[in-house]
Amino acid sequence: MSIGKRVDNRLQENLNKFKRRVNICIERGDKENPTEHICFEMLRDLFGYDDEEIIGQVDINGDRCDALIKTDGKKRFIFECKKINEDLEKHVKQLLKYCASMRMSWGILSNAQTWQIYYFDLKKSPVQETLVHDIDLCEIRNDSFNRETLLYPFCKEAQDKDVKEDILLEINVLDERNITKLLLSDSILEALVKEMRRRFSFRTDVPEMRGIVRELIEKK
Repeated sequence: MSIGKRVDNRLQENLNKFKRRVNICIERGDKENPTEHICFEMLRDLFGYDDEEIIGQVDINGDRCDALIKTDGKKRFIFECKKINEDLEKHVKQLLKYCASMRMSWGILSNAQTWQIYYFDLKKSPVQETLVHDIDLCEIRNDSFNRETLLYPFCKEAQDKDVKEDILLEINVLDERNITKLLLSDSILEALVKEMRRRFSFRTDVPEMRGIVRELIEKK
């Protein structure tokens, strides 16, 4: 994946600046307002969103989310910011509530240091949540690989390229349940039976091989 020189230059020029500022926030133990301020600056200067694309304090059934991000007239994600050093996990349900009310599947949580992308499968009951992407800004090295793989999914330019959707697809494809189903499928088991016979002159059949594979899976 090539993110383009203009985007890479923006990330390269701003990453170290924001790492220093976040570390200062950590040392001071900043509350939510100062943390929110730096997060909004990062959305603009690091991740490339224009001011008019960051719609702050959107009313959602009497509550207010920190921001709704729209680009090219499309709602991209709900953004929710918490104070520095805050454990984001306990706020996922809040983000889910906002996303469900807006009928949006994507949300971002941040405390300025940690940035997380969540996908909410609103078609399932209960709603299934997936942590799609998770970074610690202070630990990211300022090299092209890390800028491309770790920072780019949050960028404005990534939204039309289905970057976060591709990450989600990889997560789902490599899910343990999918791998288990694949290993126990007839086509894979038939291939194993043939290979066992070819390599070791060991004769078995698909039902017996299914039992062997299932036992191995359960032992892991």
